[in-house]
Order: sequence, then structure tokens, then C-alpha cells
Amino acid sequence: MEATLEVRPPSLLRSSVHLTRLAAPLSLAKVGYMVMAFVDTAMAASLGSSELAALALANAVFFTALVFGLGMTAGVEPIAGEAYAKEGAPGLMRVIDAGFWFGAVLGLLTALFSWLVAPELLRLVGEPPHLVDIGARFLKLAAWDAVIALAIQALVVQLTMLEKNLMVVVAMALNVGVHLLVNLCLVTGRFGCPELGVEGIAIARLSGSVLGFLVLFAAAHHHRGEGQGALFARLPTWAAVRAIGVMGAPIGLQMLLEVSAFHAVTIWMGLLGEEILSGSQIALNIASVSFTVVMGVSSAGSSQVAVAMGRREPKTASIYAVSTVLLAWAVALVFGAAMLIWDDSIIGLYTQDTEIARWATSFLFCAACFQFFDMTQCAGFGVLRGLGDTQVPFLFNIIGYWMVGIPLSYWLVFSQGYDAIALWWGLTAGLVLISALVLWRIRVVLRRPLPDEPAELATA
Repeated sequence: MEATLEVRPPSLLRSSVHLTRLAAPLSLAKVGYMVMAFVDTAMAASLGSSELAALALANAVFFTALVFGLGMTAGVEPIAGEAYAKEGAPGLMRVIDAGFWFGAVLGLLTALFSWLVAPELLRLVGEPPHLVDIGARFLKLAAWDAVIALAIQALVVQLTMLEKNLMVVVAMALNVGVHLLVNLCLVTGRFGCPELGVEGIAIARLSGSVLGFLVLFAAAHHHRGEGQGALFARLPTWAAVRAIGVMGAPIGLQMLLEVSAFHAVTIWMGLLGEEILSGSQIALNIASVSFTVVMGVSSAGSSQVAVAMGRREPKTASIYAVSTVLLAWAVALVFGAAMLIWDDSIIGLYTQDTEIARWATSFLFCAACFQFFDMTQCAGFGVLRGLGDTQVPFLFNIIGYWMVGIPLSYWLVFSQGYDAIALWWGLTAGLVLISALVLWRIRVVLRRPLPDEPAELATA
């Protein structure tokens, strides 16, 4: 096994450069998802405000369920890092195999929930029936993307640990290209193709995901190493599944609490009017670009911190933790400034409707203000994941979002009569608190003495 970290701790500059090199492909790949989200949003907007609002509602429920699955499969990261540090490729591949099957089964459950249950939940909370019907047509096809999205998480972890994640960018580039082409052909019926509307958007999403999965599968198999057997030919042991579940469940809950808070606000927007909901969806889509960039930084930082701790090098882990947070702050500064300076131009890419654009501009200003805190908590949770600290951090989202942000948002708008922008300002207050708690927790965990015996997660 080639060493990825020196016994002597690297300098902050060197660790930042190394982390940037690892994070760049992951961030580019995650930005690819946002490009596709932009295309979907723009195509839905071209169909009308009802289709755009319906897509926002459908995605709110779908991605809430999907993010919980992504958090569960994120339990693979620290376990794989420890296994790789201790045993090299054999230990890494054992964890990756288990993570692949874990993600595939969880993705199937997520797809069934999104297809069969999500529309009924939207009806239950009183969303307009015509919007729910449009969203249900979309989810009937798009929900199956969850199986692919969760299964490939293990592939990405493997390629990241081996520092072969350039193929992640290649897979995403092909995914985006196919996604765009199918959207252009099927949504409005160009080039002699049938006009399928929102169903065309769903087919585009699935088509690109399948191609991206095949590329990642081939890359993971190629870099598997000699003597490791066929890719995912062995079923995981119960001990391996349990280890991933124990590590991943708090991460899934933490991510679920965060995303469900934003999506709860989205559902409230639907009760306030289609133009407000559409404007909020556009602003959220724009703000999510910077968040996905930092998710790449967070994943890379998590892997390096996990490997360092697996090698029992806490000083190296501390340096990578600091580098991860500093890179996140740099991203927040760049993207926050862009949102303030070029807001009209960016929003103009989505819609020419003056009322929707007016709301989107107001929401985007709020998004620019909470960038620093959102990026801090995203990077910080990645560091804590690498440290194997997943049970306490999810409590921060309960406190920040559901004890502060959500109640404050509801009170400001539905009790005090402020306009819809206050829904986002309430969440911003929650983000400020969470980011402070996360930084405090990193400091506490890094100061702990190492246990006499390493944890046995990697060999489970």
C-alpha cells in the first residue's frame, strides 16, 4: 500500500494543497449535480409556473428521503479509512463491498417511499391537488434514481481513498451531457421526439445516472487490485452492515434534520403562492452550488482525517481538520460575493417572469448572508465524520434547526405577519448556532487522548 500521509505532520499549506487536489474532482462532480438541477429547474420553468412549483414540491420530499440514505451510506467513509490505514487494499475492499450492497438496498427502499408515499404526504399537508398530481408523474420515474445514487457512494469512497477520483469527474461529465441531451429532446418534444413534460425530466435524470454508474463501476473494478476477487461478488457480513449502520445512522439523521428543515420551508412556500415557491426554488438552487462544492471539500477532508486517525496520528488529523474548514470559508467568500454582485444576471438564466425574479432576488440576498455559516457546518460535519464522532453532532441539527430555526421561521411569518423571506432568516439563525457548535465539537474531540486500543470498526 502506498502511504498517503507522512508520519511527520504536514504543514498547513501542504495539507491544504493536498486537500484541494483531492477535493477538486469531488467538488466538480457534485457541481455536476447542480448543473443538472439547474437544467431541470429551467426546463420546468419553460413549461410553466405550475410545473416549476410541482417539481420543487416533489424534489423536496424525494431529496429529504435521499439525503437520509446518503447520510447512512456516509458511514462507509470513516470505516473504510480506518480499514485502509490498518490493512491496505484488502480491508478497504471488504468495506466497499459491504457499502455497495448496503446503499443499493437502502436506495430501493427510498425509491419505493418516494414513488408510493411522497405524493400522499403532499396531499396530507394540503398542497394544491394539481401540483401534487404533476409531482407524482415526475416521481413515478425519477424515484428510481435513488438506487443508483446510494449504491455509487461506496464506489466514490474507494476511488477517493486510492486518490483515483478523476474518474468521478469523467462519470459526472457524461452524466451531465446525457441529462442535458435527453431533457432537450423529451421535455418539449424537440428533434422529432415526443413531448413528455415533467416525465421527460425524470427520464433524463435516470438516463444520465445509469451511464455515470457504469463508468464508476468500471473504474472501481479496474483499481480494485490483484487478489481481491470480482467486484462486489461477495455479499456483506452482518457485522459489516451493522458497523456501517451504527456509524451512518447518526449521520443520516443529522443530514435528514438539515434538509428536511429547508424542505419544510419549501412546503410552507407552496402554501403562500406559486410565485413565492418558484422564487425560493430558484434561489435555493443557486445557493446549493456552493454547498455542493464544499461537500467535495468535506468528503476529502473526512477521508484524510479518517486515515490519519486510523494511523494514530492526531496532529496530522488536526491539520487536515483546519485545512478543511479554511477551504470551506474560501468557497463561502467567493460564492457569497458572486450572489450579491451578479444576482440579476444569475436569476435571469432561470426565468423572465418579473414577479418570480423579484422573490428570487430577495431570497438570494439571504442565501449570500448565510453562506459562511452553511459552509462551516458542512465542512465541520465532514471533519467529525472522519474522527468517527457521529452520535453527538446530529443533536446539533435538532437544536439549531428544529428548536431554533424552524419555530422562529414559522413564528415570524405565520404569527407575526412578516413576508416569506423571514422563513429563510429563521433558518439562518439556526445555521449560526449549528456552525458554532460544530467548531466547538471539533476542538473537543481533537483534544481527547487516543484510546489504548484502536476501535474495531474496520474489522467488523
